Amino acid sequence: MADPDAASAALIAKLMAEENPYGDEGDYLEYNDDSDDGDYGKPKRKKKKKAPPKPKPIKAPKEPKSPKEPQASKRPPSAVDTKPQDGENDEHAANWIGIAAAAGAPATTTVVVEEFTETGRRKRKDTGAKREKARPWDETEERLFREALTLHGRDWHACAAHVGTRDHRAFTSHAQKYFIKLCLQGKQLPVKVRESGDGFTLSGKPLDPTSAAAKQYGFKPDTAGLSAEQLAEMHAAAAKEKARAREEKARAKEEKALAKEEREEVRAAAAAERTANRATGGSKRAYTMKRVDDDRYVSSEDDAPPPEPTEYAKNRPRRDAAVASNFRDAAGGTLELHQMRKFSSAAPGSKTPNAQPFALTVSSDAMLIMDLHSHLCVNEVIGYLGGTWNAATRTVSIEKAFPGRGVASGSDVEMDPVCEVELKARVEAEKLTVVGWYHSHPVFQPTPSGVDVDNQLNYQALFRDAECDVEPFVGFIVGPYDVRLPSPTSEVTAFCAKRLKGGGGVRDVPYACEYAVTGGSLSTENDAAPAAAAATTMTTTAAVGDATIEAMKAVVIANENVDGRVNPTELWRPFATYLNGVAGGGPTTKLAKLRASLNARLPAGTTELEREDVLDGVAKQMQESWKLDLGY
Repeated sequence: MADPDAASAALIAKLMAEENPYGDEGDYLEYNDDSDDGDYGKPKRKKKKKAPPKPKPIKAPKEPKSPKEPQASKRPPSAVDTKPQDGENDEHAANWIGIAAAAGAPATTTVVVEEFTETGRRKRKDTGAKREKARPWDETEERLFREALTLHGRDWHACAAHVGTRDHRAFTSHAQKYFIKLCLQGKQLPVKVRESGDGFTLSGKPLDPTSAAAKQYGFKPDTAGLSAEQLAEMHAAAAKEKARAREEKARAKEEKALAKEEREEVRAAAAAERTANRATGGSKRAYTMKRVDDDRYVSSEDDAPPPEPTEYAKNRPRRDAAVASNFRDAAGGTLELHQMRKFSSAAPGSKTPNAQPFALTVSSDAMLIMDLHSHLCVNEVIGYLGGTWNAATRTVSIEKAFPGRGVASGSDVEMDPVCEVELKARVEAEKLTVVGWYHSHPVFQPTPSGVDVDNQLNYQALFRDAECDVEPFVGFIVGPYDVRLPSPTSEVTAFCAKRLKGGGGVRDVPYACEYAVTGGSLSTENDAAPAAAAATTMTTTAAVGDATIEAMKAVVIANENVDGRVNPTELWRPFATYLNGVAGGGPTTKLAKLRASLNARLPAGTTELEREDVLDGVAKQMQESWKLDLGY
C-alpha cells in the first residue's frame, strides 16, 4: 500500500493541473498587456526620450616616446669599417663602440652609425627640403665607365666597383643612355658587352625604337613605317614584276614567230591560188599584187574578200597594245626607269665590237664625296666628276667629285646654270677635266630614267673625242635610302648610253659600265692600268688625306640650309640588314646608315682609329653646323 502522504500529494497536483490547463505557474489574472494597439487592452504610453550621454573628459596628451636604441648588428663588429657620424649620434656611436669592445673587437675597429628620425626610422640619404640634382659624370668617371664595359660587359656590380664613385643603379642608368646613343650614331657595342647580347639594351634584347627611353634620348619616329614583313612583300612584288617582264619578252618572241608562220601560210595560199588560176587559163588582169606589212604579199581578186585566217591564227594569243604614257619631262624624256644592258665580256677599251668603249677607274675620295652628298638630302642631288682621259689607253680616271646645286622640278634634278659655270672653273683650277656627272635616287634603285639617258647622251655629244671616235663621259647614280637594300651600304651604278637605230625606229639605251676603285688622292696606284674584267669594285690600300676630310666637311656645311635636308636622327628602317628574306641587326637611323656606308667606302688600309676619326669628324661637323644634338 502506498504512502498516504504521497497519494495525497499526487491528487492535489492532478486537481491543480485541471484548474490551469496552460501550465502557467502564476494566476491568469496577472497577464500583462504589451500590445501597442489602442483598441486592445490598456492605452499606449509615450516613451520618454533618453537624455544625451555626458561628454567624456578630454584626456591629457601622451608624452612622446623616446627614440629606440639601435639594435646590435648580428655580424661581428670587426666586419664594420666606417666612421661614426658627428652631432647627436655621438652617444649612439659610444654605445656601438662599447658593444664592439664587449664582443672582443680590436680597439681600432670603427663601427657604422646610421642617422635616424625622431620615430627611430633610418633617414634617407637625400632627405631635405629640396632633392639635389644628379651629379654629372666627370671625365675620369667617363673613362672608367668605358673601361668597365670593355672589361666586365653587362656585369653591372663589377662595373660599378671598377668606377668606384657610383653604385650599380647609377651605372645602369648611364649605360642605357650610352647604348642608345651608340645605336643612334651607328656605332657598335663593346665586344665584351656583345657577348651577352647584340641589342642596345641592358638585357641585350633588341632595342625598340618606339620606346619611351629611345625617344627621350634622340630617336625620332619611323619615317618609313617599314617592317620586315612589308619588305618581304616589296621583294616579292619586285620578283613578280621581273617575272612578268620575262613573260612579256617570251610572248613577244612567240608572237614574232607566229607572225612569220602566218605570213608563210598566206604566201603559200596565194601561190596555190595563182597556180590554180594559170591551170584554168585565167586572166592575169584579174589579179593584183598588194604589199602588206613591209614584206607580206597577197594575190587576190579585186572584188574578192580577204582570205579567212586559219584556226591556228584565230586562236593564238595576242598582245595588248601598249598605251603611251603622258608622264614626261619638258624635254620629252620619260621618267620611267630603263634596265641597263651589259657590254660584252671583252676588255673595256679594247675596240672589240660591243665592248665597253673605255676602261674606268674611280678614286675612293670621289666615292666618299658622292655617297656623303647623296645622304644629306631627301631630294635628288647633282654634281660633276673631274679626272683625266687617256686616249692612247682609252682610260677614264675619275679623281674628285665636285658637288653642285640642282634645280629640282619635283621629279628630277638639273644642274643650276650658275653653279655649272662655277664647277667647271673649279675643275680646271684643279688641272682636271670634266669626265662625268653624278646624281642621286634617294629612295629607289639607282637605275637611269629616260631623263637620265637623255642627259647622258647630251653630255657624251658635248665631250666627244673626234680623233678616236669615243665619248669619254660617264654617269653615276647613288641610291642612299632605298629600304630594299640588303645592307646599309648605298648602291652605286655607272652607265653610258647609246642611240640605236632599227626597224622599230630610234631607241636610247643605257649600258652598265664596269669600274675599279683606287685608293684616292694619296694612292700611288692611280696611274696603273685597271683590271680589265673587274665587274665589281675593288679598293687598293691607301689612307684618307686631310684634303678629302676637309672636302667632306665642306659638303656638310654647304647643305646646311638646303631644301629637303635630311634629319639624321630619323629611323631609316627598324633593322640593319636584310639577307635571304631575314631581317637582322637593330634599328638603323639615317646617321647610322651614313656612317656604315661611308665606312665601306674608306680604303682598306685605313685603321680602326682612323675610321672612327673620319666618321666622327663628319658627324661632329653636322652637329655643329646644323645645330643638332647627335650625342657628340
